[in-house]
Amino acid sequence: NQTIGEENYRLFLLFLLIHAGMLWYGTIVTTFIFYSESERLGLNTATFYDSKGNLLKTSRKVGIQYMMQRYTALVSLWVVMFVLALVLTGFVLFHTYLIYNGMTTNEFYKWKAVRKWHAQASTKYALYVGKRAKENATTSNQSSKGSGVSQGYLVPEDVDIGCVGPTLSSKSIPVDESKIDVPKDPGVLPEDFPYNLGSFRKNLHEVLFPRCFRERDRDAQETSAFRKHD
Repeated sequence: NQTIGEENYRLFLLFLLIHAGMLWYGTIVTTFIFYSESERLGLNTATFYDSKGNLLKTSRKVGIQYMMQRYTALVSLWVVMFVLALVLTGFVLFHTYLIYNGMTTNEFYKWKAVRKWHAQASTKYALYVGKRAKENATTSNQSSKGSGVSQGYLVPEDVDIGCVGPTLSSKSIPVDESKIDVPKDPGVLPEDFPYNLGSFRKNLHEVLFPRCFRERDRDAQETSAFRKHD
């Protein structure tokens, strides 16, 4: 159980590349073995009689069935190698994408969660802004029709204001928005990752020659020079 990090990430990539290459090599070689065996047995031009005595030519489907029955173990091995070759190739491509963007696997999934949150927060904030704009437009229309406004809340037209101001009802009591969970603008989601150096070549160089090794070599050189100076 070895943790994959800055110091051994290049070895992990080498491990994936070697095994993916070996699996594709085994798949291709096994495919040529099947082809050569098919040519040796003449499966492409062979003929046979069916149960009714009719002379039929061998189709590709019949040839494959014959090879599966005669070389069951080798066909099973070919299927396993082909499937694993696809899986490891996809894994290599995924890590190539991570190197291109200057990310680790952990950062990839965290940024994925952040994007999901940002999309939900942006949608929620846009709906809130649209709702407030609609409410403000409704309030403005009611005010333009002659409604009185006093002390920061809307006074219905059928309320007797009198000498001491309007008598508040449950519909005219203002709402304290500080106690409401008001959606906040999530802002713009940054598109550039902090460790992306701007090109695949530079990011790959950081993987093949990790910064920790360069700093360690530099510290060793400085220590050696200091000892020589003493």
